[in-house]
Amino acid sequence: MLALACALLSATVHKASAWQQEEIEVRDPTRGSWAKKRGGPPPDKTEKYKITKAMPKGPAISPAAEDSEIGVTVWRWRIARSNEAVELKDLRQRGNAKEEWTQERVASDTEFQEGQEVSLSIESLRTGFLYVINRAKYKDGTYGDPYLIFPTKRIYGGDNRVEAGRATQIPGPDEEPFTLERSESRPNELQQSEELIVLVMPQPLQSFSVAPPAAQRLTQQSVENLIKKYGAPYEVSDQIGGAGHVITAAEKRATKTAESRLGAKDPYQQTIYRLATKAGDPMLVVFELKVRGK
Repeated sequence: MLALACALLSATVHKASAWQQEEIEVRDPTRGSWAKKRGGPPPDKTEKYKITKAMPKGPAISPAAEDSEIGVTVWRWRIARSNEAVELKDLRQRGNAKEEWTQERVASDTEFQEGQEVSLSIESLRTGFLYVINRAKYKDGTYGDPYLIFPTKRIYGGDNRVEAGRATQIPGPDEEPFTLERSESRPNELQQSEELIVLVMPQPLQSFSVAPPAAQRLTQQSVENLIKKYGAPYEVSDQIGGAGHVITAAEKRATKTAESRLGAKDPYQQTIYRLATKAGDPMLVVFELKVRGK
């Protein structure tokens, strides 16, 4: 077990090759509601995002409300380099030795090597309450047992409130990162990914009005019911040139306590999910961390 504003700037970038020409739609969410909601003017150099999954079109698709966005950054842990700033490093006990490690951003379509350690940073443009569920996904489409991995008492004392600028780190700032593995659901059926279900509710879920002490196992039916009830179409966009950037001091500070915040001029989350939901509705997105064998 693995144990993002509605001021929309659209442009077309033509990427030519000898065989084909591909159109890439680009948006700049940092100029609009994200900066405003974080409490200030946008940064001098704003970040462009490439839309990797477009919003479905059709009469049944509701227009997205101004604040219907969730930002996610997946951080890959690696050994720190000697020329990297001390404040961006974490001292970790590895066997009998202590090593300096750091975190770097990865794109949403990254395929990870088995054994890779990762953390998540989640930020919601809409104020609400965050729930994160994890389950293993296998090649045949079946799933392992689902677990509620946030909130728990071990992370921010169970405080799961979210809003723009508040970056929730999972696992918590005092916990070891997740290690991606490929377990077997049964003989010869290896796991292909970790599936994450991120849910932002306007009010706390009654069933989890009190955060459990640690990750809590759920039933598959309860998870499917949540997806069916709260799921909505969404667009996915990735920050252009963001992958590979090391975590900043501001980002590290923002995840240390529940009270810490990112400002309008601080980095924005790597991947933004823009949902076709009305103001005040729950927001739910599902994404995978793909894992390949060693």
